[in-house]
Amino acid sequence: MERPVSATAGMNLKDLLGLVAHYTDDVVIVTEAAPLDVPGPQIVYVNPSFSRMTGYSAEEAIGKTPRMLQGSKTSRNTCDEIRAALTAWRPIRTEILNYRKDRTEFWVELSITPVADDAGCFRYWVSVQREVSERQRFDEQRRMHELILANVDEGIFVADALGQGCPIEFINAGFSRMTGYSQVDLAGLDWRAVLGMCVSPDAAGAGRSAGAGASDDRVSMETISRRKDGTSFSNLICLSSLRSAQGEVVKFVGVMRDLTNEKLREKEFMAAQRLRAVGEMTGGIAHDFNNLLTAIGGAAELLAQRTHGDLALSELVATIRGAAGRGTSQVRRLLGFSRTPLLTRGTVDLSAVLKQLQLLLATLLREDIVLAVDEDPGSRWIDADAVQLEGALLNLVLNAQGAIVKTGRIRVSARPVVVDGDAMVRIEVSDNGQGMDEATRARIFEPFFTTKVQGRGSGLGLAMVKAFARQFGGSITLDSVLGQGSTFALTLPAAPDGATDFGELASVALAAPCCYSVLLVEDDDVVRITARAMLELLGHKVQECSNAELALQVLDANKRFQILFTDIMMPGRMSGIELAAAARQRCASLKVILTSGWAGTDLPEDFKIEPSETFVLKPYSLEDLSAAIAKAGGSDT
Repeated sequence: MERPVSATAGMNLKDLLGLVAHYTDDVVIVTEAAPLDVPGPQIVYVNPSFSRMTGYSAEEAIGKTPRMLQGSKTSRNTCDEIRAALTAWRPIRTEILNYRKDRTEFWVELSITPVADDAGCFRYWVSVQREVSERQRFDEQRRMHELILANVDEGIFVADALGQGCPIEFINAGFSRMTGYSQVDLAGLDWRAVLGMCVSPDAAGAGRSAGAGASDDRVSMETISRRKDGTSFSNLICLSSLRSAQGEVVKFVGVMRDLTNEKLREKEFMAAQRLRAVGEMTGGIAHDFNNLLTAIGGAAELLAQRTHGDLALSELVATIRGAAGRGTSQVRRLLGFSRTPLLTRGTVDLSAVLKQLQLLLATLLREDIVLAVDEDPGSRWIDADAVQLEGALLNLVLNAQGAIVKTGRIRVSARPVVVDGDAMVRIEVSDNGQGMDEATRARIFEPFFTTKVQGRGSGLGLAMVKAFARQFGGSITLDSVLGQGSTFALTLPAAPDGATDFGELASVALAAPCCYSVLLVEDDDVVRITARAMLELLGHKVQECSNAELALQVLDANKRFQILFTDIMMPGRMSGIELAAAARQRCASLKVILTSGWAGTDLPEDFKIEPSETFVLKPYSLEDLSAAIAKAGGSDT
């Protein structure tokens, strides 16, 4: 049987090439060779695939330039590369973004070739184009995935399960950042050997079990890992086996997550919770002690008035008063160290604070440390809180001691300064210790940051000093040179003029200039009895109540009271603060004196003393009560 003869057998080559161009899926465009400048070479031929790809008919394309297919997102750089090739009469292969007639985008891979005539003159350009939009989208997704893998914090590696020795095929940048190993370091290595380099033996064993084809395709573990430089970090590792459609393990994938910062935050949170619990417990104990000291100190002052002239009894009463005073100082210091606010901002005698500080440091400083205190007389009076100031200075001095390895000196100095037009006092604590580098100086005031060995410091001391300074409108700065020492400068507002006269008072006048009617509200029986006796000794008329509800009933029955003197913390549904607000609604002219031995978590965050209120801290003395009542009564004028 003879083979059938093709219908094209009698065609010449030109006709045959035209037929091929007609039926090929690739776009064929023929243009004139010139001009290259605007409007560009004109199209003289397009095959049917051109219309299928672009939506333009042959009639719409003939006489136009291929630039009709370009749009706003077409790369100018690619267009410039094409023009450079055409100018040099050389072929070019590239990819470009074009637009269809309906202005949808599509990517093409194009090849442009110059065609010469029999005389060797270039007459035409022939462009063959193939759509590659799907490949472009795939490449774009691949590039995006690579970018994501390069920027995630987790370390990722992929190993070939079918290759000899399960070699590492890929690690991302996160793996290198986390471990210090590069792709070159791990090239050709068994992934299980790499795991053994990076993690503990137990974790490596679990990894080998997973790699051996264990039934569980996913293994997670926490371990301590090692970097290339030998340093360690907490690591959460997830190992997975990837299987083919036939169920064969073809890849091993590992994802590692650095848990170091997370573990540190957990420790910091637990430490903060412990400190808060200790602070609340200490504050509660101090509250009870302050009530006892109020009764003891107040009773001693009352006895002092009755034993005046009896030398033996006076000495005994003075001893009781002195002991109560020392107890008061210790409790207030305890409250300060427990981070409990005392609401006692006022004029502070820096000289007295420095003297007390020196007494404390006498037993705390090492024998090889020399302490020098230098105070300018103009820096004596500060607007702050005495207990918090003492705690801040003690913290700075003890930190200075810690910076001195052997024999050294610490100097505490104070002088008046002016900051932005405001009178301030600058207290400097200097040492000739080790000093700090730039990295340490940058973080020294951060909460929980410490240069001490684990277990020797919480990292809260300097953060608290900074918070204290800011609370009172001041600041703290550091000047340190590595190997030479450090100077911390604590700057606080100076006391306003005329606020320091009380510092020289020798006694309190017991005869009040005015006699007020006082409603006393105190839940502690011993404190209430003592407070009533003290107020009556000062010449005032007193009616007492044990809780807020009874006090409001008394006010409803008789609005003649001029001053409400109430404890802040009381049992029942109403606190002293709420009582003061309710009492003012009943009697707008009523003046309020608030008292407490502990202003802690029971107070609202936005609590502040109203203009019609006065605060006196327990344990209070006759002098404190006299001053508070004078202040409250004086607000009438």
